[in-house]
Amino acid sequence: MGIFEKPAGSGVWWILYYAAGKRHREKVGSKRLAQAAYEQRKTETRQGKFSADLVQPKQRLVLDVLLDKYQPHFLALRSPEQHKRYRRKWSACLGSRAVETIKPGELESIRRQMLASLAPASVNREFAFLRRVFSLAKTDGLITENPADRVQQLRENNQRCRWLTAEEESKLLAHMEEPDREIVVLAIHTGLRRGELFTLERSQVDLERGWLQVTATKNGTSRRVPLTAKAKVILEARLSRHSGRYVLESPRSGRPKNAHNFYQRVFVPAVEAAKLHDVVFHDLRHTFCSRLVMAGVPLNTVRELAGHKTLEMTLRYSHLAPDHQALAIRALDD
Repeated sequence: MGIFEKPAGSGVWWILYYAAGKRHREKVGSKRLAQAAYEQRKTETRQGKFSADLVQPKQRLVLDVLLDKYQPHFLALRSPEQHKRYRRKWSACLGSRAVETIKPGELESIRRQMLASLAPASVNREFAFLRRVFSLAKTDGLITENPADRVQQLRENNQRCRWLTAEEESKLLAHMEEPDREIVVLAIHTGLRRGELFTLERSQVDLERGWLQVTATKNGTSRRVPLTAKAKVILEARLSRHSGRYVLESPRSGRPKNAHNFYQRVFVPAVEAAKLHDVVFHDLRHTFCSRLVMAGVPLNTVRELAGHKTLEMTLRYSHLAPDHQALAIRALDD
């Protein structure tokens, strides 16, 4: 009486029983398994070992649930807009998938696809985000394994040193509107990273003394950058146009201008229109450092101005120093 087939003729059998004063129904499978399950439930009820948790269907934990749960964690970090993009990309890729079905082999395949359009460093950042989401879920006891842990980081080429000549800079600026040109010129004249520039606040700029204080840095340390005459003129003009908190402020939201949108909708089209090869926004920072070295500025001073954590990072520009090897050899003659 406690087992039945539904729908009739489907071969799928259910069990029906009463326990703890409630009526319970479970989908089992074959008739033989249903008979065994029915006897097991009656025994558990008789011995007082029955628990409703045993028969509650487990909800599948999908990746989107974890992405929503831990989004506040990432928004509190530096570059929240960048983490929002990571979240959207993983949601579109695997958001509806149950976490337990996401395997390292599948993640390796996704990584290979990413490499078709992204640099190794960018792919590493994408996977670092996903790895952190899984790590937080594991700490909270929501999952038992982190599938992204078994996906090794790609080797990154940190020695890239593409910088703009004066002619290339002119070509690039010629294909941009005036307010956008100012952003590019500021990047070249201050050496700020994209995140540092777009989140620069009014309080960090001292026009009277002629410098700006960078606090939201990549390596966690602050630095002071003296302003060139051109950078000072641009900052004065920018700050006179509004009274908001950020130097590059969006007039609608009062938030910093969206750096990603600027790059995709303004910078990349201008690079393509100017027919420049292999140029990204970070190359404006390379241009700042390269021009300092070519002007004879000591490498350690360049390191301080750029905010490099170690001198090794600045040494990539050493070959640009004018006659630096010949001067070193002449020291032996002296």
